[in-house]
Amino acid sequence: MLKMKLQNSSFSTQLMWLVSVGFVFYGIVSLDMFFSFKEIHFPPVWLSFGFALCMMLLLGYRVWVSIFLGAFFACRHLYFSGSALDSASVSSASAFMALGTVLGAALGSFLIQKLIGPRNPLDHSKDVARLVCVSMVSSLVVCSVGFICSCYYGYLPVFDFGSFWYTWWLASIAGVLILTSVLFTWQFTELKNNHWKRWVETGAWLVGIYVLGQVVFGKWFSSNEVLHAGVYWLIPPVLVLGFRHGQRESVLAFVLIVFLAIWGTVNGIGPFSESSLLKTVFSLQSFLLVGALTVMLFVSAVMEHGRTVQKLNVFNEALQERVTELASWSGKQTLGISQLKAELHKSRSKAFSRHKDMVQERKKKIARKGQLVKAGAMSVPSLLRSDFFESPAQNEKITIHVDSSVGRLLPRFYENRKRDIEIMQESLEQNDFATIAGLSHNIKGVGASFGFELLAYAADSLEKAARKKEPEEVDRRLKELVFYFERTEVESC
Repeated sequence: MLKMKLQNSSFSTQLMWLVSVGFVFYGIVSLDMFFSFKEIHFPPVWLSFGFALCMMLLLGYRVWVSIFLGAFFACRHLYFSGSALDSASVSSASAFMALGTVLGAALGSFLIQKLIGPRNPLDHSKDVARLVCVSMVSSLVVCSVGFICSCYYGYLPVFDFGSFWYTWWLASIAGVLILTSVLFTWQFTELKNNHWKRWVETGAWLVGIYVLGQVVFGKWFSSNEVLHAGVYWLIPPVLVLGFRHGQRESVLAFVLIVFLAIWGTVNGIGPFSESSLLKTVFSLQSFLLVGALTVMLFVSAVMEHGRTVQKLNVFNEALQERVTELASWSGKQTLGISQLKAELHKSRSKAFSRHKDMVQERKKKIARKGQLVKAGAMSVPSLLRSDFFESPAQNEKITIHVDSSVGRLLPRFYENRKRDIEIMQESLEQNDFATIAGLSHNIKGVGASFGFELLAYAADSLEKAARKKEPEEVDRRLKELVFYFERTEVESC
């Protein structure tokens, strides 16, 4: 869980956390004021407000007491130190500013819990966008209360209210983004490895970034404006360091750049040093906001990439297990199929043998009962030749003996075939060979199915002649078909 609830711990533990948060908040305000601009006694980044929001998000709303007391004493002894205000005015102004800090942090924590939930705000890019929006809304509260109190008690000038209020608002947003990226990255991410070579390389990268930061913001080349213009040279090394070693190192390098940029700009060195103080502050805050947003999006992208790779690894492992199971199952099925094929082959052989025996037995019965085709003096082979149709002198009838189950269908069969012959004769007169070919093809198939080989032979010859579109041949073959029906008769047995 993102939130570490204090109510489940003992009283001494809760008291220790509350006291620690108050002292740490006071120390961060001291750091803010140390890097403030001396002319207006105003820091470019309110890291203390970012810390307050993170602590209220992590530890719960009960920590508001520590934040309020830490902010009160910090404002009284640090922010208003050296002012001409009396003690009562300083105390009341400090109380109002502390209350504004608590309200802004509570509002930010509430919105983050509603919009993002218990997960790490840096886990997804969309959560980073929501966090930026929440920081903008919550910073409205703290900057409005703090700036109004400072102007009301005469601590800040009122002549340029909009500009000062805008810089205070940006300072609060920058504090939230920087502290959020630091605390959540270091709490919810792990080190890639702990080898000494990694630490040596990380240290070398940090030294290189420090040298580059001194070139841009330091006094080493304070008179070289070209080098100072390369302020955004500092962002790519931060991202490269993160790609090589992790998000923690990337955030650490960015924090180093933040302090170098603030230190150089406050001391009048670097690319953001302008003649106008407000313009200087705005330029510095813009750089810090862009850098913080870039680092946060980079961290979220790396986390999303890591989760995607982890899911792919889990999927690959599951897929490999499934493939192994399927291979094992396939081997078993292959063996089973082989056995099944052998049994089917054996069963088919037995069935074929039985069928062959039945056919032989049927032939013997037909031979005994005289149910073979009888064609007078002609034998069966001679009937299968075309001589049948070329010997019109033989006028004897051919009797075909069929089974009684088939004999019931033959009258209708003969009637349909005679009608087909009449249609084909009419089609011949019209040279409609397609109709003749189709009907003869049907007669061939039906005749073969009934066992009338001569009929199938005559129909096949007619079909071939029709497809060649030879009228004389079609007429001759059609007469043979008529001749067949005139010379055949069927008896059922």
